[in-house]
Amino acid sequence: MEAILKFNLPEDREDFDLAITAHRYSSTLWEIDQWLRGELKHGDLPEETYTALDRVRKKLWEIASENNISLL
Repeated sequence: MEAILKFNLPEDREDFDLAITAHRYSSTLWEIDQWLRGELKHGDLPEETYTALDRVRKKLWEIASENNISLL
C-alpha cells in the first residue's frame, strides 16, 4: 500500500508544513501526557494541585478522543 500527498506550493504551504511536522505535535501531546502522569503518580502535590492536574490530563484525553487521536 502506498499513499502520496500532493500540495500546490506555495499556495498550500501551511498545509504542507502541518503534514510534514504532524509527528512533532503527536510527540508533544504524548510528552505532556507522560509528564502529567508522572506528576500525578510520583509528585508530592497538595490535594488541590493534584486535582487540577488530574482534570487537565482527563481533559487532554477527552479532547484527543473527540479528535480521533491516540495518546498511547
